[in-house]
Amino acid sequence: MGLDFAQHNQKATEFIKEVARELETPGDVAYADRLVKSVLSVLREMIQPEESLNLVSSLPMYLQGLLLDGWKMTWDTKRIETREEFFDELREKYPRTTGRPLGDYQSARKDVKAVLRVLQKYVPEGEVLHVKTQLSPPIAELWDKEEYEER
Repeated sequence: MGLDFAQHNQKATEFIKEVARELETPGDVAYADRLVKSVLSVLREMIQPEESLNLVSSLPMYLQGLLLDGWKMTWDTKRIETREEFFDELREKYPRTTGRPLGDYQSARKDVKAVLRVLQKYVPEGEVLHVKTQLSPPIAELWDKEEYEER
């Protein structure tokens, strides 16, 4: 039995479109796609490789590819303590394109929370908790529901 690429593509498209809706820009799926890739890239460097693989296993295949693309697996995780450091790292990972740029701190914070809200719909709660335990409290709190309600 072969891979059903059309089905995998459809699931990934649904995920990216859901992020675009959470961003309140349903027509800008290209921005949502770049943002998802950047957020996943930063997260994978902050958590143990095993957790990265567990996190990605619940996602559509295309998103698995985004997370794994260019990854040099190492047990030395990047320790990012503050949200400012997190958003600086996100800016480093965000592709410089002719499309919509990553906004200021407040805008980037809102956008990251949109990605995390959608991720939580796909990733089992226990796995989210495992990931959060490896993050500093200010970063882990971005996953919290109370944070979402500040939108």
